Amino acid sequence: MPFPNYELDDVDTPLLDAEIRALAIGSATFLGVTFCGVNCHVGFSSTPSAPDIAAIDSAVAAHTPKTELQKAKCVKVKAIDARTMELIYTGFEYPPSSGQMFSLSQEGQSRLNGINQVRDHASVIYPVRWNFLDDSGAIDLVDAEVILNFYLTAIGTYRTYVDSGTSLKDSVRAASTIAEVNAIVDNR
Repeated sequence: MPFPNYELDDVDTPLLDAEIRALAIGSATFLGVTFCGVNCHVGFSSTPSAPDIAAIDSAVAAHTPKTELQKAKCVKVKAIDARTMELIYTGFEYPPSSGQMFSLSQEGQSRLNGINQVRDHASVIYPVRWNFLDDSGAIDLVDAEVILNFYLTAIGTYRTYVDSGTSLKDSVRAASTIAEVNAIVDNR
């Protein structure tokens, strides 16, 4: 049951989530912060007490952009996050420089984690066939070492996208003027 509900333009959701968790709300189990458009949902298992709601209100208020610079930073960070997700969904190439692309969607990541965890298990029958991102073909992963290399390539690609986004967001956070924020270009 999401409660309370706030209308906000842009908020650093993971940071707000962590700060609300740190409040140690005692009257209800905190389920997390989610966004749907401009609606910020602060989820609890039941309705929090009045003092807990006041603490949540204060935490949310502290995250509401108050200046034009803060708003510009929020917009830029949101654009960087969107580009990072776009890159992740383009997938990863294996083997490198082969032109063969594979999924890094959430389902793809789950499947990669799963096959990597069982790669050495005796019940795994090799080769394991893995479909290309566009389903135009598949690759044969012939043994545990190939699966490990496949997995590490995927993780390396994912980390490259996320780390490059973090670097850009660090630049946004360090900016002291709107012109500096606008000068940050995500050309990944």
